[in-house]
Amino acid sequence: MLKTELQRKIKLILKLENINKEVNAGAKQGLEKALEILESNQRDLSGLDELDTTQAKAIAKFAIDFNNLQHNGEFFVSLSESIEGKIPNEKFYKKLWKIMDEQNRNNHGNK
Repeated sequence: MLKTELQRKIKLILKLENINKEVNAGAKQGLEKALEILESNQRDLSGLDELDTTQAKAIAKFAIDFNNLQHNGEFFVSLSESIEGKIPNEKFYKKLWKIMDEQNRNNHGNK
């Protein structure tokens, strides 16, 4: 996924009706920060501690990892499906786990 595609995807997620539900407040804050990170090409963790929740920090961290070429943006596709209200099933969690596992292996392989 190209950066412009990822930015477009995040903007679409932020337009979803469900993003404004209280339960998604952390996700919304993280996605807004992720857009800032992608636009500025930020590659370090600076500014993450100003976010209110662990969820927001984790989402923003995925954008930093994207800028550092440590994953391809698929996490945001899965997040979008969750926020849209699609009921997560075993396939969803397996997909999310696979993305996180691949990222973890890539991070340890690059050290």
